[in-house]
Amino acid sequence: MIFLMTIVLIIFSLLFTSITIELMKKYNNDYKTLNIDEWKKLKVINMALKKKKAILEREVIQIILQEDEQEGREMFEQTEEI
Repeated sequence: MIFLMTIVLIIFSLLFTSITIELMKKYNNDYKTLNIDEWKKLKVINMALKKKKAILEREVIQIILQEDEQEGREMFEQTEEI
């Protein structure tokens, strides 16, 4: 008896899940399928943007380090004057 109830519950949960997925597909206007070529192009663009981001982050870090080094020199010169 418990075995049959378990099977019935599993069937109902699968039906509910499939109906929910179909409703989401039907009423979600932003749902879009991509073909393989579009996906590959987007992946290449994403990788190029990540590379540009890494380069810009390195440049920002270099600028910050240069400013920090300059401030350190100025502070050192001020302490030598005292």
